[in-house]
Amino acid sequence: MPFDHRSTTVRAAVALVGGFVAVAATAGCSTESGTSGEAACAAPTVEVEPRSVAPGDEIEITGRDFMDGCEDHPGAEDSTPMSGLTVRWLQGGVTADLGVVDANQEGTWTVIAPVPEDAVAGEARIDVAPSTGTSVVVTS
Repeated sequence: MPFDHRSTTVRAAVALVGGFVAVAATAGCSTESGTSGEAACAAPTVEVEPRSVAPGDEIEITGRDFMDGCEDHPGAEDSTPMSGLTVRWLQGGVTADLGVVDANQEGTWTVIAPVPEDAVAGEARIDVAPSTGTSVVVTS
């Protein structure tokens, strides 16, 4: 049977076009691991300055990516800033509310709060759901 170059060319073109369709369908969103996919929103994060504190010190707590929806995809019209976020101090079974914040249009917020006077030396957590929070070290 002679080689039919036309059918090979058609199969190659179909495979090439199919590859472009798959890339186009997932372009614009990337997951935290760097792969493409639908659920590509960055996870909310919390940072604290300074990281080493004493009771009564003021700390600056900043949140990023506190959005409902896919804020890292330019076409995501349904993403909205989260509101009513409770900032909590957690240490040794003791919880203290440090404030309630609303994220701005970029999904960020900042609050300045005092370290609780009854904080003890060691590690403490700053928690703002749905983030995983962050830790600080209390010195005596």
